[in-house]
Amino acid sequence: MAGTDMKDLFQLLFIHIGTRRIWISPATNNPDANWMSEQAKNFLQHCGDVELKHTIVMRDNDGRLKKGFDEVLKAADCYFKKNH
Repeated sequence: MAGTDMKDLFQLLFIHIGTRRIWISPATNNPDANWMSEQAKNFLQHCGDVELKHTIVMRDNDGRLKKGFDEVLKAADCYFKKNH
């Protein structure tokens, strides 16, 4: 199909195991370190707004999850564990 410009879009999905609530980030076609950190902050803000505990976050080893993402979690006293 001529003229079709398709792009990959990325989202982060957080599942609160205790309540089975799901938080889905807005989509982006550029999941850089700043975007990742912002989504971690937004998720933590959401947890505060709806009074969900966020003590442990399991995450994969995707290279797009930069150091800033983990630092946001650490600053909120949230332990994160990477899948291996």
